[in-house]
Amino acid sequence: MKHVSYFEKGWVMISMKNRNIINSLNKIEPHGSADSRMLSAILAENRRVRGEKETSMTIHKKKVGKRALVLAISVALVFSLAIGVGASGAFGRLFGLITQNDSSDFYNAKNRAVIAERMEPVADEVTATQAGNLKFSVKEAYYDGMTLYCAGEIETDLDPNAKQTAWNYDIFINGVPLDFDYSLHARKWVKTEDGKYVNDSISTKIPPEFRPAGTGDIQVKYVATHYSYGSEGETVTHGTLEAASSEFTVALQDETISITETVVQNNVKFRYLLSSPATTEVCIDVPRELAGYYGDLYSGISLFTEKGQSVSLNSGSENYSDEDPEYYRKLIYSGEAIPQGVTKLIAQVNTSNWEGHTETVTARFEIDLAEKTVTPISDGVVSLEKPVYPDK
Repeated sequence: MKHVSYFEKGWVMISMKNRNIINSLNKIEPHGSADSRMLSAILAENRRVRGEKETSMTIHKKKVGKRALVLAISVALVFSLAIGVGASGAFGRLFGLITQNDSSDFYNAKNRAVIAERMEPVADEVTATQAGNLKFSVKEAYYDGMTLYCAGEIETDLDPNAKQTAWNYDIFINGVPLDFDYSLHARKWVKTEDGKYVNDSISTKIPPEFRPAGTGDIQVKYVATHYSYGSEGETVTHGTLEAASSEFTVALQDETISITETVVQNNVKFRYLLSSPATTEVCIDVPRELAGYYGDLYSGISLFTEKGQSVSLNSGSENYSDEDPEYYRKLIYSGEAIPQGVTKLIAQVNTSNWEGHTETVTARFEIDLAEKTVTPISDGVVSLEKPVYPDK
């Protein structure tokens, strides 16, 4: 009888956080009235600038020079917003303030600064309410070709963080809906002094098959749905409380390093590495028996600098291989930016036996960022027998 794994039923997310489960774990709230006033000042400035430039706001493709990290998170600069900051300085501070108390599971300090300084006001936004009295607006965004980082604002008569309620975001890129939840994390809405709420949980990974070709603008639509859930006996209840949408234009800020080369070790195939100032993504194909096809072995990717420093890959996905979909699975892992000054990386495939609780290094590849080459490394790798496919 042919074995059918659950991977043959579609996408399986390996370590993507589910916002409905961990809302209570990943939360940030203003620490007293000072932070609330800062948030309100930022939003007031954003609205002022948008009102003055509503006919000309667009995100232009640009190269952004290196800036001091302190600019993105400096409380002094945030306070200066309240007494007058130009349009070029206002955006990104909202994102920086929302995320400044995050642990490294969200963003490290360097990544927060890089993302914040590249945030720009969205262009040509159209908002609409579908249910209830919810008003939803995306205030600023940054798209690096892999991840769409966004900070949004809502107005609502309800408590957006109430127990037994949650949020869902349907996302469309150039009119095409993403078919899975690729959000980076979950977070509570932060209330500002003027009664509005802000959040960056709408930030999302954009899988390769959904990325528009070329380097121009992309059209984005978010539909935010606030819904209730609960149970009465054995019956699960669910209902929409309120819903609203935001449509806007954002441009690709193309600063990406791309290394695409098929290199094979132990029947594991390195495919590509992409790196922007804010995001790193690596793709490796593994034989299906190393990816849960028989139910006991599962593989993941780790990324290190040449000196052994870990580059955090905080989300992963698995799908059919583009080259050999019947017998290979494609792992795509992504996370924070490569540390500045690093010229070589080590991409490592770790295969775990869930029954025996053991882990084996099944492939290692050295990636030379300067030469754009990939070389297999045998040190520390356990050789595997040639994969056996009983139904091939």
